[in-house]
Amino acid sequence: MWGRFCPSWGVCFAALAIAALSAIPASVAVSGSGRKLMATYEFPPLCNCIRSLNAAPFVLRASSASSVVGAQRYCFRIEKSSFCDAKFKCCNGEQVISKIEIDVEPSCRPALLRVTLNGKPASYEFNAQLGVLRLKKINANATTALNTNFCLFLADDSICDTLDTFCAIGGGACKYALFNADKDCCPVGITGLVPPPPLDLKPAAAHSPPPAPVMPPPLDPPPSLPTSPDPPSSPPPSFPPPSPPPPS
Repeated sequence: MWGRFCPSWGVCFAALAIAALSAIPASVAVSGSGRKLMATYEFPPLCNCIRSLNAAPFVLRASSASSVVGAQRYCFRIEKSSFCDAKFKCCNGEQVISKIEIDVEPSCRPALLRVTLNGKPASYEFNAQLGVLRLKKINANATTALNTNFCLFLADDSICDTLDTFCAIGGGACKYALFNADKDCCPVGITGLVPPPPLDLKPAAAHSPPPAPVMPPPLDPPPSLPTSPDPPSSPPPSFPPPSPPPPS
């Protein structure tokens, strides 16, 4: 069936792996990349997928990056697809997410310390031969799938402590595939880059009005000068004596 995952993983893998290895030139099979089978199969390997993003109700987005003790934490979130074409089986409105696969560098296996799903430890499988990280038992239905998130913890002391080196596609993005309960693979997409942290746009705290300026204390009045004594009173004006009367 179009888009259906192999019903018997062990049988399909063994048969296809033997055929693939017999067809791969020796120069490719012995390369140091660790991707012997990936030289023939595109991601996700050994799967027949509906690759159009219009073929599924969900997409996977990179949501955040942060530092924790001893590791770098990269988180991803399942979001609703902006368009799901009803002609595809995966767009019937009843889809669940049972598994997520991520295309990774095989040599980065030691870098992955742990995985969390919705904040709790999650089981996973790192297949270095195929270069695939599988997160199983997602078990998210059409309602709970939205905003389901998982985080990868990459060791600080590893050469694979960033998504740029951990994911095979490079550039800080990761190629992924979502699987439903019937193991149909739809869609295959790219997460995009981890968004930068939000800017702190909080308004500055209101400041209380500045205190009134402190007025200097009034200066002491200058010392009083001693008062001058009153000048002496002027004597009353003197008048000349009266003239004697003329002789008679």
